[in-house]
Amino acid sequence: MKTFKAIKNFFRSKYYVLYELITLRLMLRVNNMVRKLIISKGKDPDYVAPPPPPPPPPPAHVVIDQETAQRRIERAQKFFGGSWMGREDWIKQPGKHPVLQSRANYEAKKSAPDEQVADEALQVAVSTAPVSELDKVVRAREVCQEMINKGLLQDTPQSIEDQAIEIAKWTDEAFAAFSRVLARHSVKE
Repeated sequence: MKTFKAIKNFFRSKYYVLYELITLRLMLRVNNMVRKLIISKGKDPDYVAPPPPPPPPPPAHVVIDQETAQRRIERAQKFFGGSWMGREDWIKQPGKHPVLQSRANYEAKKSAPDEQVADEALQVAVSTAPVSELDKVVRAREVCQEMINKGLLQDTPQSIEDQAIEIAKWTDEAFAAFSRVLARHSVKE
């Protein structure tokens, strides 16, 4: 059994060597064909791309006198409108730092009552007052217009009229509740 394996391996290795030689010969033939093709196109087959150029040297440190510096600052202020220069007051007074100022503005707006909440409270106060029939029709039309603006009602005379008649029949409490819901609804895009 060992001799059979040895003979098998001997011939197998011979076949591997044979295939290796055949592959090497094919590679050389392809290489020669490509060289001939390159030459037929009028190019040098031994061309080697040159290395990239060296990076440019860093700029030398330039000393700028006071007059040149002042001229450049004035030119930049004229060009940018002074929006980015001359705001270094916060170095001496840290409270004037732009980030701290914007944070203070945000806190002030956050602590202030929201205008929408105030408008909603005003609507509720107005809607809870006793209302005459004519006022009910007027406020119903206003609500219909707001519904159209928010995309809840079609902008046709018939649909506006039908909805206004329906809203005019509501009680004051129902109207106040619907007004609160409508105030929270987002405007259509």
